Amino acid sequence: MNRNAVVWAALFLSGCGGGHEAPATKKQPDPAAKILQFYASPGAIGQGETTLLCYGVENARSVRLEPAVEAIAPSSNRCIQVAPKQRTKYTLTARGAGGDEASQSLEVKVGPAKPKASVAGSLIRFFLASSPQIPAGGQVTLCYGVENARQVRIEPNVRPLEPKEKSCFSVAPTTTTTYKLLATGMKGEKDMQEVTVRVQ
Repeated sequence: MNRNAVVWAALFLSGCGGGHEAPATKKQPDPAAKILQFYASPGAIGQGETTLLCYGVENARSVRLEPAVEAIAPSSNRCIQVAPKQRTKYTLTARGAGGDEASQSLEVKVGPAKPKASVAGSLIRFFLASSPQIPAGGQVTLCYGVENARQVRIEPNVRPLEPKEKSCFSVAPTTTTTYKLLATGMKGEKDMQEVTVRVQ
C-alpha cells in the first residue's frame, strides 16, 4: 500500500469510527420565587401600638424584610409583630434557588396615640387572622395579644390559650367560622373580640 493510501485510510477511520454522541440533557430552570401575600393588619395604628406584618412566599430559598425587624424564614403563611414609631415603608424580598428575586412593599401609617379604653374593653390588644379567606383544606394563622388578663380562651375551643402579649397558632376550619377570643381580667372584668374566616 502506498503512502497516500495509508493517509486516506487513517483519515477515514478517525472520522467514522467515533459513532454519535448522546445529546446533553437540558437542566430545568429553578422555579421563580413568588410572593403570595404581604399585608399589614391593621395598616394604620396609633403611637405605641403594634400591628402584624403577614407574608407568604413560594419557591423561595430565603426571605428578608427591610427595615429588619427579626429573622424570618420562607413560609406560606406567617405573621410577625412590629411597632413602628412613625410612618414606615416595609419591603419583603424573596430570593429563589436560581438567584432571582421578587419584592413587594407596603406602608404602615402611625398617627397620634389613641386614648386608653375603659377597663371593661382594654384586655384584648388585638385578635387577627392572617387571611380573611382560605381555600377548602387550607390553614389560617390566628394571632392575639392580651394585657392585664388572668385567663383567655377561644370559641370554638380549638386549643387551650395562655394570657400573652403576643401568640399565634394555626387552625384549619372546614367551613366558614367565626372565632371569638374571650379574656377575663384580674377583677373579673370581661373582654371579647371576634374574627371570621371564610372557607371557599
